[in-house]
Amino acid sequence: MNGIHREVLPNGLTILIQEKEVYSTAIAVGVRFGSAYHPLAHFIGHMLFKGTKSRTHQDINREAIKGGGSMDDITDLYSTIYFIKAVSGLSYQALDLLCDMIANSTFSPKELEYEKLVINEEIMGRSEEPGVILKGLFYKNLYNDNKFSAAINQSQEFLNDLSREQIFDVYRQFYVPERLVFAIVGKVNKEKTLKIIKKYFGRLKGGVLVPLDQRSGKPITEAKRIIIRKGGLKHAHLMIGFKIPAIDHPDYYPLIVLQTIIAGDIGSRLYEQLREKRGLLYNIIAKLDYSVGQYGTLRLYTNFSPNNLYTVETIIKNELEKLGKRGASEEELKIAKSRLIHERQLKLEGTFQHARLLVETELNNQLKEIQRFNVNIRKVKIKDVRRVARLYCNLNKSVTVILKPHINTQKMPL
Repeated sequence: MNGIHREVLPNGLTILIQEKEVYSTAIAVGVRFGSAYHPLAHFIGHMLFKGTKSRTHQDINREAIKGGGSMDDITDLYSTIYFIKAVSGLSYQALDLLCDMIANSTFSPKELEYEKLVINEEIMGRSEEPGVILKGLFYKNLYNDNKFSAAINQSQEFLNDLSREQIFDVYRQFYVPERLVFAIVGKVNKEKTLKIIKKYFGRLKGGVLVPLDQRSGKPITEAKRIIIRKGGLKHAHLMIGFKIPAIDHPDYYPLIVLQTIIAGDIGSRLYEQLREKRGLLYNIIAKLDYSVGQYGTLRLYTNFSPNNLYTVETIIKNELEKLGKRGASEEELKIAKSRLIHERQLKLEGTFQHARLLVETELNNQLKEIQRFNVNIRKVKIKDVRRVARLYCNLNKSVTVILKPHINTQKMPL
């Protein structure tokens, strides 16, 4: 991580450049604007690919694939990140393309109407996905707030009622320099890279920073368990989770270790108990969601035969309670730390993961923590894991959402 050039333009835009002797360049652009702040965040992400003042959507698509890499965007609850990867010889063309998309998208009325159809198809498809259904219900019940459920399970009627001017106004309100972070990793020249970015954004004035909505819902004070049924399923799907502090809290590192121990991947406690020892499911994973100044969540998700629901749910809750009472073993702690440190090292090997990591940490005001990540992980002790498990993984303040196959009560014809 040595040699990162970080520059903040007078208008507030942040640029991170990491020069590497490699054959590819990855560019990631993050915006502090996600679905939890406005339900249009995801749609705006789509529209930035649909044409600028100098490029049609065909031009954008063709330029993107010339570099042999890929281009996409990810809209999360708290941010939107755009990615492009190309061979080093086309690094500056790729950067120019991404700058043009973010600064000069036109939101053509014709393209906007076509993209409404596309995103309606995406919404309908996602509304059938068990993981999306569970996540929406999970957030709604954890925070007693429909806003986060709506951010995940967007309404196509909401989108269809909005005009081009209303959508474009939201884009201009939130895509301001103060919210933008550029990260470029690869074989690039710093001066040339800065010149391209400043050409598009250097003279752009800092906007009136629209305050992002804070969560209005109050976290739950007692456990909730919701069961719903859905047709077309063969598996039961289960999500259980808890409220945790934001990323800038001191307990962030013990919580990462806890996540890895309980259900980080193969070899984790629940993977061993549920798959390797009993064959009850294929996989189970724990995920941390977080943002600066906002509460985060620790969620566990898995799916399995409906006949195993009671056993799976009981084992998960028993193991969480055990971590709160006895913590982890020395071996579990050692393996979790090793995995986290080496996983981070592998991410920094490639340009794509490296650029994404830089953007995400800068968006969360945690760039300096990259340098201290290994040190802070190594400091975590068994007592820290036990403490955060007891403090945050309190089953009396948990939300459990279960999606089960719909029972067909109709009698078969004789």
